[in-house]
Amino acid sequence: MSDLLQVTSGDFAETVLESKIPVLVDFWAPWCGPCKSLNPTMEALAEEFSGRAKIVKINADDELELCKQYNVRGLPTLLIFNGGQFENVSSMRSKGHFTALIEGHLAGQKNDDVFEENLDDSEMRKSFLSKADIDRVRKRLATQPELGLDPYEEGTSPISIAILTGDQKRIQLILELDPKLSLGNLAALGDVAGLKSALAEDASAIDEDEGTIGPPLAQAIQCSQWDTAKMLIDAGAQIDIQSLGYYSVVPCALRSGRQALDLLYANGLLAKALEADTDGNDSLLFMAVMFGSQIEIVEQLLSDGFSPDTIGSAGFSPIKFAQMRVEKGTDEKAKKLDQSVLDTLRAAAENR
Repeated sequence: MSDLLQVTSGDFAETVLESKIPVLVDFWAPWCGPCKSLNPTMEALAEEFSGRAKIVKINADDELELCKQYNVRGLPTLLIFNGGQFENVSSMRSKGHFTALIEGHLAGQKNDDVFEENLDDSEMRKSFLSKADIDRVRKRLATQPELGLDPYEEGTSPISIAILTGDQKRIQLILELDPKLSLGNLAALGDVAGLKSALAEDASAIDEDEGTIGPPLAQAIQCSQWDTAKMLIDAGAQIDIQSLGYYSVVPCALRSGRQALDLLYANGLLAKALEADTDGNDSLLFMAVMFGSQIEIVEQLLSDGFSPDTIGSAGFSPIKFAQMRVEKGTDEKAKKLDQSVLDTLRAAAENR
């Protein structure tokens, strides 16, 4: 029988904080698909580490205060506790990664130690470069610069991850290695001259997704680099109004705010989007709700003529999806925004 534990706020302190052995905590919810996919891994870990470490699951829907306390903003969120202290390991997914981390904590190590011992693993290397103490990373790159140059397994480069996380010290550290910069890197850094030169030399990758971080235009928008974003649009970058990928151009613009939306509007997005605002298609308003846009964006889209009742490809209207976000949300700040969005959509529907 599995030693996987179901924990609530009532026994959290005793089971997790006061534990004498490491504890891997999995914040999950019944409706969360990735959480379900992770269940077999958690079951296997519970069996493997029975008596040596605890594997704990917490239903985020039922434990909102714990979610708030430990900054749970998405699911699944995975934290490893040892001696009452915790570190976030949500980027990990494989049993091998969790096994290495738990074994490391059993041996008295921290996450950074485990990451550095496993730099031949792409995800461990990414975590080391992105999360480990900056001086520790600098020392390692001084002897092994290729660690900061070679792409990760999924194709994304270390410099791309550093740029999109906005960590200026890590950006500068990796730039000192003189990496080859992609169109997306140049756009996200706001390097107008460099991007102009690169586009003149070869613009074939202008719409190419770079690993898991989206095309160059999306990267420019995420980093609020409006000059390079405009340059990419002028050079022919595509704006796919039906792409729901988190790092696609339109979702990035809806999350970024009014300036990004105005930029896309100025280049024909509004006309195309209104034409596509029919049942079966995902409207800009539906996307705005899905990706947690600010209330001003929702209000702007409503004033532009988008319907709060249009049924999208998943079978939900913007109102229905907003209601689901309110019901299933775990972050209190986000829930307040979602409730404001829902109230605004309902008012708009009543006034139609």
